Amino acid sequence: MTKDQSPNDGYTQVKTGLRRFGPALIVVGGLMAFIGIGQFLMTFVSAATSDFGDQPSFPILFVILGIPGIFILSIGMMMTQAGYLKEMTKYAAKETTPAVTTSVTAVRAAIMDDDVPCPSCASPIEPDSKFCSSCGVEVGTKKCPKCSAQIEAEDRFCKGCGTMISLHNPNA
Repeated sequence: MTKDQSPNDGYTQVKTGLRRFGPALIVVGGLMAFIGIGQFLMTFVSAATSDFGDQPSFPILFVILGIPGIFILSIGMMMTQAGYLKEMTKYAAKETTPAVTTSVTAVRAAIMDDDVPCPSCASPIEPDSKFCSSCGVEVGTKKCPKCSAQIEAEDRFCKGCGTMISLHNPNA
């Protein structure tokens, strides 16, 4: 590589070659496959319409042109696809990004939902709320009914005195 060439020049040359030779192979392979498969089908038609004593000819053009034509056609299609791969990827990314963003946002919102149920009515409550917006029960702080120590919402026993906390008592 000389000083005047950029690193992308090699990629551009390969891409241009793939874009030129891929379609050419598609045309050549398609014609070969068409002729070979056509001769193969004609052999079956002639066998079906001939007398039982006549021997149908072997479909030699199918072997010589048809099978290689299918392979050449496939290679041409892969070369053409590789030549346009960058553009196809950019297009797919541009078209799918809004849908993916919407889906990811919805899933994240569902997973990261920090709302807790109200101990009295089970309505969703934001974690920093002090009262339930549905029934008005105080939910921000819970105290032990025996020693008035502050307890967490998920505690079943008081950390201060060991009293069992009732799940139905909104104050405890």
